[in-house]
Amino acid sequence: MAAPAVGGLSLSDQARTSDRRPVPPPQTPQEIRQHESAATLQALLQGVRDYAIYTINAEGRITSWHRGAELLKGYTAEDAVGMPFANLFTPEDRAAGQPEMELRVAAELGEYKGEGQRVRKDGGHIDVAVVLTALRGPYGELLGFLKLTQNITARRAAERARDEALRASQHARADAERASQLKGEFLATLSHELRTPLSAILGWAQVLERGSVDDPTLRRGLEAISRNARLQVQLIEDLLDMTRIESGQLRLERQPVELDAIATAAIESALPAAVAIASNS
Repeated sequence: MAAPAVGGLSLSDQARTSDRRPVPPPQTPQEIRQHESAATLQALLQGVRDYAIYTINAEGRITSWHRGAELLKGYTAEDAVGMPFANLFTPEDRAAGQPEMELRVAAELGEYKGEGQRVRKDGGHIDVAVVLTALRGPYGELLGFLKLTQNITARRAAERARDEALRASQHARADAERASQLKGEFLATLSHELRTPLSAILGWAQVLERGSVDDPTLRRGLEAISRNARLQVQLIEDLLDMTRIESGQLRLERQPVELDAIATAAIESALPAAVAIASNS
């Protein structure tokens, strides 16, 4: 039974090719058919541009090299054939024994699949997905390996960009939550600091109102002080309500209000200042 052919030549023929020894022409009809099938496969493989396809012997040396591999890795067939396939790995992966591990797994399990980085001839690094398949003879003997490599650099870049955007979004959300918390703490402190003097103002205004104040203007002034102090207290409560609403601790309910009373209070509040301005003009 003939040895399996990959990329135009059987692995035994490829080994002879890598040693630069001539391959005898096919003689029998079976050899001719095999040669024609191999030539067809060779043409198909040479037409592949998006994947690197090449074969490796049992010792880990490259025995065939196709156009897609040249485009992806930068080595010509003359450069690559006979070269240890470990040369395509990064120095870190070589030091860690990654090439030997891939060969061992493929030999033991029939196939190795993985992702990683590889080094081009120009020294540039590319992200790749690889499939390494063991090739065996009719009696199960290991003849070599078929390597398929896909360039996934663009996909990895998109994944890194997506992960970075996700991290940025998470950081922005955390910053927003922290800012909201700080705002709530600030408003709570502010309300306390404002409420204390307002309570004193409102208390003394009420004391004076309960006294004998005969001057109508003075009495209106005291009433305005009390009213505006109460308004300021209400504003403080409204600020605190806003923080409770934002944190989900409070729900708004729609209710009718008396606009006449609000307008009257606003006019009475502004009237003394308006009178004073008119008197000075």
